Amino acid sequence: MWQEPVAGLLTAMDVAAVYTVLPLRRKRLMLAVWTGVLHMAFPIAGFVAGGAAAELLAGLGVYLSALMLILLGIHMMLSEEGADVKMPPYLLAALLSIDSFSVSVSFGMLQLDMVRFILSAGISAFVLSCAALYVRGSAAFLGGRKLRVAGGLGLAAMGVLPLIG
Repeated sequence: MWQEPVAGLLTAMDVAAVYTVLPLRRKRLMLAVWTGVLHMAFPIAGFVAGGAAAELLAGLGVYLSALMLILLGIHMMLSEEGADVKMPPYLLAALLSIDSFSVSVSFGMLQLDMVRFILSAGISAFVLSCAALYVRGSAAFLGGRKLRVAGGLGLAAMGVLPLIG
């Protein structure tokens, strides 16, 4: 019951990490809305793919999904990419939202609640995008790197939990 909202929040943390360094002055609300919508659209496809993979791989689904979450968490912690200011903001939002697809494949394989995850991912992405785009100067102590590490640690921990529980 708690996994979906926590995963939605953790998935959106990388968005906030990138948006804190994005020098965008106009259309910030539209970018935050777009990011929230994409963080709900990509997971739908991920849950469908994850559910199909779980049926196909039956007994291995839990282990594969756990491994994917652990690897995604490690990738998020180690990634060094910053925001490319030459990239259109809407393309950046789409690229950042692709992570939510891969996370939702894992949760689809674990047969978790799709609606709860999608809503939490979209709402978290919107709220964190707004916070990063509008309050970035006064919240600089968070830093993009720290947010990525925290989100990565959370995803990796969620991948380990099914293996030990």
